Amino acid sequence: MSRINFARKTAALGLALAACALPAAAFADAAAELSQKLYNEVGEYKYDETPARLAKIQALLDQGADPKGQPMFLAASYKIVAPFELFLPKIGDVNTPIQENGETLLLFVLNQAEQSKASEADLHMVKGLIKAGANVNVLAQGDSATPLNTAARKGSPELIKLLLASGADAKAVRPNGFTPLTGPGASNLEVIKLLVAAGANPYQVTLTGSTPLHHVCERAFEMNGQPDPQAGQRIALLLKKGSSIDAYHEQHGTFPVGTPLEEAARMDNPDCVAALIKAGASLQAPAFPESYLAKYPQAKQKTVQEYVLSAAEESPTLYTEEVVKLFK
Repeated sequence: MSRINFARKTAALGLALAACALPAAAFADAAAELSQKLYNEVGEYKYDETPARLAKIQALLDQGADPKGQPMFLAASYKIVAPFELFLPKIGDVNTPIQENGETLLLFVLNQAEQSKASEADLHMVKGLIKAGANVNVLAQGDSATPLNTAARKGSPELIKLLLASGADAKAVRPNGFTPLTGPGASNLEVIKLLVAAGANPYQVTLTGSTPLHHVCERAFEMNGQPDPQAGQRIALLLKKGSSIDAYHEQHGTFPVGTPLEEAARMDNPDCVAALIKAGASLQAPAFPESYLAKYPQAKQKTVQEYVLSAAEESPTLYTEEVVKLFK
């Protein structure tokens, strides 16, 4: 990243701080001026990671510069580990929300983690937060996020192992019925194995009627269209023995949830769609649950095949050509 791009991004970060619950200093008095200097030094350290530069940061802290707000936000956002570790003992309770939605610093750092494989910086910062007392089971962001859920969404076995070893509860179910496996975590074989071994229910049904199997093909955007040789193994772990792969569950959402095959069609993961079909998912299964048809009698039942092909014709960008071929 160039210094120009860094400057632009840090300017954008300043705007984001308006929503931050931690105090955003106005830099009007001596204390605020110290914090501004601290912020600047953290930015310089990004490109000059020397003992001398770190000593300047420590000197500002010794003078009373407050790392809360912009300095810590900058260090966490750009994974500037050494200053981040210096700041931790000086920011007070690490479980104080930094956003109105309840997001804590731990959740923020996990959200910034690399996809699929956590970096050394990611691991250092998470370890530091846990050592500082971060709650590894915090529920925030409208009851939609926990640290374990976020790590699973990132597809990071390293972070999941770290959180589990620190007391994260794999058995926890959010109020909406979601677990760490109800999402992109279901598309990573090692993540599934780790969470199930720790007690996560691989068949958990949400209030919307979905299960981890509905997310088995849901990978990160950068994985779209890429080979998925482990799809069959994941499906085998998430399909309850004796149950139908096309089964519907009670639904309380605004929109209907289709069969796992129907939902998978949107994920640009043809290998996984093919694996579902091989595992028994039927193209002739009903596309809508009976509860939806009862609520909207004007709707007409279709098969999954009819639904996908008609939707593909109406909206050609909804599914990829490779996926559509599997439904013909």
